[in-house]
Amino acid sequence: MGSGATADVFMATQVSVERSVAIKVMHSHLAHSHDFAARFQREARAMGQLQHPHIARVIDFDATGEHPYMVIEYLPGGSLREHLDEQDGPLSPADAVSVASQLADALQYAHAIGMVHRDSKPANVMFVDDARHHAVLTDFGIARLADEAMTATGAVLGTPAYIAPEQVRGERAEAAADQYGLGVMLYEMVTGHYPFRPILCTHS
Repeated sequence: MGSGATADVFMATQVSVERSVAIKVMHSHLAHSHDFAARFQREARAMGQLQHPHIARVIDFDATGEHPYMVIEYLPGGSLREHLDEQDGPLSPADAVSVASQLADALQYAHAIGMVHRDSKPANVMFVDDARHHAVLTDFGIARLADEAMTATGAVLGTPAYIAPEQVRGERAEAAADQYGLGVMLYEMVTGHYPFRPILCTHS
């Protein structure tokens, strides 16, 4: 289905209940970091506790072996990134506000129980069907796992256009970082472009 900075994603069938699922297989270089398996298990369990209509459900996970993976609900409507690219311009104001409102509700819920996403961007927003009215935020916890694994390299994890200034400086990402990313997404949905030119950088 796709590949990103932290994982490859495959579509599969859960035979016992005959439903489609997505399997997110973490890249092996992340799994080799110190205590990754324990942290992966902790984060996966925390993600599994998230029960919200606009947050992707974690169905199962396995932290053993060279390639830890999570099984999450399959969302066939594609990503917000794909939707914006297909539009080649802004969404309608009503659609933009609807998506942003759903994501804000999901983030508020997660923040209230102490979870921060750290990588709020259109590629991590999926739709439940082709109508694209119901948005779902994916990858809670994945960004934190990768961030901890990459700390020693001095790399800044995240998509430059959406990461908050404190993340660029290498500081801890709090709820405000998610709100920043959501604000950039809303601006892009309404105008069709970023609020500023993103610059890729690292910290040391």
